[in-house]
Amino acid sequence: MKLLTQVLVVLGLYYSTAVGLESFPAEPFGLIDGQINSTINGLLANLSDPFEIEDLSATFDSELLTGSFGINDLTLLGVKKIAASKIDVNLLGLALNMTISVPKLILNSKYNADLALADLLPLYGDGRASVTLEGFDIIVGGKLNITGGLGLSNVSILTTLDDANFDLHGMLNNEEFSLLVSEALNDNFVDFLNENEQVIGGYLSAIAQAAINGILGKSAASDTLDEILEVVNRGLYPHVTIARTKAL
Repeated sequence: MKLLTQVLVVLGLYYSTAVGLESFPAEPFGLIDGQINSTINGLLANLSDPFEIEDLSATFDSELLTGSFGINDLTLLGVKKIAASKIDVNLLGLALNMTISVPKLILNSKYNADLALADLLPLYGDGRASVTLEGFDIIVGGKLNITGGLGLSNVSILTTLDDANFDLHGMLNNEEFSLLVSEALNDNFVDFLNENEQVIGGYLSAIAQAAINGILGKSAASDTLDEILEVVNRGLYPHVTIARTKAL
C-alpha cells in the first residue's frame, strides 16, 4: 500500500504541473512545460531588441473592413521582456493553460492606409504612429496534442491590459483629427479591450492556434520572419493577408 501511494504521488506530480518560464524542474516532471519553455526562449533569443521590420503590408477583404494598410520602418522595443509567466499542463485531461506576459511594449512606425469600414466610412492617412502597451497578458488555453509532435487544438484566448498610450499623426491627412483619435483611444482603449475580452478572444483564437502550432512545430532557430508571417496568414485567411514588401 505504501508503494502504491508513492507511485500515485509521483504520477500526480507528473500529470499536473504548474511552473514558471524562468525555471522548471530538471527532473522528468514537467517535460512538456520544459519543451514549450525552451521553444519560446529560443524564439525570443533570435530576436533583437529593438526588433525592426523594414516594410509590411496588409490587405483586408471582409464585410467589416476592406482595403490596404502599409507599415514602414517598424520598431518594437521590449520584446526581450516577453515571457510565459505561467504554464500549466495536465496530461490526464490533455489540457494546457499558459499566460504570456508583456510588461511593456513600444511600437514606433510610419504607416499609410487606404481602408473602408463596412464599405461606408473611409479610413485613410499617411503619417507616424507610436503605441505603448503596459501590463499586457495573453491567456492561452487549449487541448494538448502530443502525438506526431507537440501542438494545440481548440485554442481559446483572453487578453488583459493595464495601460495604453497612442500618438497618431496623419489620419485623414488631418492633425486635429489625429489628435482627437489619439485622445479617444487613450481614454477608452484599455476599458474596451478588457470589457470585450471574450469577443476579441474569439476573433484571435484561430490566429493564435495557427501561430502557436507553427512555432512549436519547428526549432526556434529556423523561424524567420517570412515563416512566421506564413503561419499567421493561415490563421487570418481568407479575410486578411500580411506580407513583407521589401527584403530585410
